[in-house]
Amino acid sequence: MLLPWLWPLAAAAMATLIWLLEALTSWPSAVWTVAAAPAWAAAAGIVATLLGLLPLPWKLRLLAIPLALPLAWPAVRVPSEGRFELVVLDVGQRTAVLVRTRSRPTPASASWCRCCAPVVSGRSTC
Repeated sequence: MLLPWLWPLAAAAMATLIWLLEALTSWPSAVWTVAAAPAWAAAAGIVATLLGLLPLPWKLRLLAIPLALPLAWPAVRVPSEGRFELVVLDVGQRTAVLVRTRSRPTPASASWCRCCAPVVSGRSTC
């Protein structure tokens, strides 16, 4: 076994991390949301896939196009007037910030010292 004295230390660090993450889940803002199509749109997409893949006449297979459209243009929720939504995305070596307001989204590449304040104030200089 490689460095046996290090394993108890690693186990203690993991136990501390698990305790910390469990404490964070009780915060009111600790919510994970994932975009998902409504059940009817998912069902229409499955039917569209079957129509497109099955060896049927072309006139019947063309019905797959309107059935798949609800999946291509999902409903977009925007923040109410006077509110904003801040989305921070990990994109490899850097971090991207997206501030969504009712009128438009404002994307920025975030190097935290230089860009966050200008983005929040509405003037992205990145």
